[in-house]
Amino acid sequence: MTLSRDLEQPWSLAFLPDGRMLITERPGRLRLFAGGKLERTPLPGVPKVHVGGQAGLLDVCLHPRFAENRVLYLSYLSPGSGGPTATVARAELANDGLRGTTVIFEALPRRQGNLNLGSRIVFDRAGLMYVSCGDRFQMELAQDLADCAGKIVRLRDDGSVPAENPFVGKPKARPEIFSTTTRHLPGMEDALRTWVPSISPCGLTFYTGDRFPGWKGSLFTGALSAYALFRIEVDGERYVSEERLIEGRLPYIRDVRQGPDGLLYLVTHSDDGGLFRLEPA
Repeated sequence: MTLSRDLEQPWSLAFLPDGRMLITERPGRLRLFAGGKLERTPLPGVPKVHVGGQAGLLDVCLHPRFAENRVLYLSYLSPGSGGPTATVARAELANDGLRGTTVIFEALPRRQGNLNLGSRIVFDRAGLMYVSCGDRFQMELAQDLADCAGKIVRLRDDGSVPAENPFVGKPKARPEIFSTTTRHLPGMEDALRTWVPSISPCGLTFYTGDRFPGWKGSLFTGALSAYALFRIEVDGERYVSEERLIEGRLPYIRDVRQGPDGLLYLVTHSDDGGLFRLEPA
C-alpha cells in the first residue's frame, strides 16, 4: 500500500511511541508522517549536511529510553576541512523540532570522496550504540585501524568510548572501532550469508510481529541491485533460506522497518521516493 509519494530520496524511518513516523531525506530534511499524511514542513534543528554523490542525511534512531528523554540520533555526512565524514548528532525532539543538537561522533580522519558513505545506527540491549561508517570506495581503508572508514564503531549514548572496546589503548588505533571487515582470521566471525555479485543490501530488520505468522523470526533487507525485498530465514546463527519479494515493483528499497502494528514499512530512494506498507494478502 502506498502511503506517500512526496519524499525526495528518503533514507531511513523510525516510529515514535505514538505511532507517528520520522523519515530522513538525503538532501538534509527530517520529515514527520502523522495522521496518515506527510507533514509539508520539515522539522527544524537538523545539523548542516554535506550533500553530494551518496552523501547527505542518512539514518535516524531513537534512544532506547526515548519515551522518557525524547532523545534521538542522526547519522549524516558533515562538511569540514579535509572532506565530508560520517557524523552522529544527538538531539531532543520537541513539539517545534529538534533542540540541543550536538555532534557526538565524527569518523576521523576526514577524507575526500562522495561514494560508499552509508551509515546506520543501532543500540544493543546494554544501551551501547553501534554506528557503521562507509569506506568511501577506498576498500583498503577498512583494514586501517587509524581510520574509522569501513568500520563499525561502538559508543556510549553520549558519544564516549566504552573502555571494553577491543582497540582501546592500542597504538595508532581509533578507540571507537569495534569491528573490521577481514574474513577468515582467528577470533573473527564470518558472514552468515554473502552474495556474489552483491545484491547491495540496505536496511535490516528482524520480524517479530504476528500479522505475518509464517515470517516470524525472519530477517528483511532491501536489495538495491536486485530491486527487491529479501526475506531471509535463519535458525539461530545459521542461514537457512531466502526469497525475493515484490521484485521489480519498487525502485531502490533503502530501508525496511517493522511498525507497531506488526506490518512492514519501506522507503524507496529516488527523487520521487515513497513510503509503503506491506499488508497480508
